[in-house]
Amino acid sequence: MRTAAFCPGHITGFFFPSDNREPVRAGSRGAGICIDRGATSAVEMSKGTGKVAVTINGQASDAPVTKAAVAALMGMRWLDVKVDTVLDLPAGEGFG
Repeated sequence: MRTAAFCPGHITGFFFPSDNREPVRAGSRGAGICIDRGATSAVEMSKGTGKVAVTINGQASDAPVTKAAVAALMGMRWLDVKVDTVLDLPAGEGFG
């Protein structure tokens, strides 16, 4: 099975953190604009051994957050998953 999704980039206008001792109640508040460039991720799943492979802009990546999210969604299913993400914007530049 293969599917893909697009997530637009975001430019923050203003924001402030909302700290809390309970992590599920912490976060932030603010506002900004979404732009037409962002990230597209294609995910391919097949029966397998539970292997998760991630590429970002064609380069293999450790991507611990992506791998943790895939593992949480897979549960105990024995699937091999490939996640290929293409970024339209530079990484680490604050486009959310």
